[in-house]
Amino acid sequence: MERKTEAKLNMYRAVANHCNANPAIIATVPAFQTAVTALNANISTILSTAQMEVQVISGITADKSALKESLAQQAADIAAIVFAFASSTNNNTLKEQVKFSFREILRIKDDLIAPTCLNIHDAANSNLAALANYGITAATLTAFNNAITNYSAAVPSPRNAVSLRAAYKKDITNLMKQTDKLIKEQLDKLSVQFKTANTEFYNAYKSNRVIIDAGAAGTQIKGKVVSAADNKALKDVKVEIVGNGLSDLSSNTGRFMIKPGAAGNYSIRLSKTGFQDNTIANVVVQTGQPSDVGTVVLTPAA
Repeated sequence: MERKTEAKLNMYRAVANHCNANPAIIATVPAFQTAVTALNANISTILSTAQMEVQVISGITADKSALKESLAQQAADIAAIVFAFASSTNNNTLKEQVKFSFREILRIKDDLIAPTCLNIHDAANSNLAALANYGITAATLTAFNNAITNYSAAVPSPRNAVSLRAAYKKDITNLMKQTDKLIKEQLDKLSVQFKTANTEFYNAYKSNRVIIDAGAAGTQIKGKVVSAADNKALKDVKVEIVGNGLSDLSSNTGRFMIKPGAAGNYSIRLSKTGFQDNTIANVVVQTGQPSDVGTVVLTPAA
């Protein structure tokens, strides 16, 4: 999501939070209350669509990377065994066919990994009977072939995901236009009814309607995460805002920074494999200001 879009979304959420915090007041104007309900629904849809926009590529890329690493490991293991067999029989041609390490296979271009692995598979299959004493069986090669097939199917996925991400972006643009119209043509017009009876509410509403560039102004939650075992910084800790799907990973120095999207009271959850989760509640975030939660400690899992 672009920074200007995030800034406008921040305004939507600030307006919604203000109205949601004053249910008795907005109930005095039923039409206004109905518009607020529609605003809440639009914001929820925008957030979920934005989350899918981010995850559609990152998630698929992660899946493909996992398949690639698993395939490379299987190929390298089988290649090593076939190489040993070829060495014992002085078959130099066969040795050259399977002379691949795990790292070498990982460095091969994505589109060429499957053909390379098929060559290793075929070399092993051609000598299957002789490889029985080396631990290579038909089941081993079947599993290897399945891994090659699964990886081949995953190779184009990130490219396809680009098109899907563009579709999500278009959806967000349309949702933003709908929400702009809802606020300008309904909420703004109806809010004048609070001018006299609820002046403080009205003035706060107008204040929340101001778009602040949160990306530049610094509306964010930040901190550092360390291990309780040795007090050393922890990297790749997932830091997520409970309830809205926004998340970040800690850096090599354990630092993290996440933008909640609007001022408010939040809870953040920190998690990492091998450690117990840690949830920090009541993190107060003000518009344009960073909220520093300080150093957060994760305890190793028992």
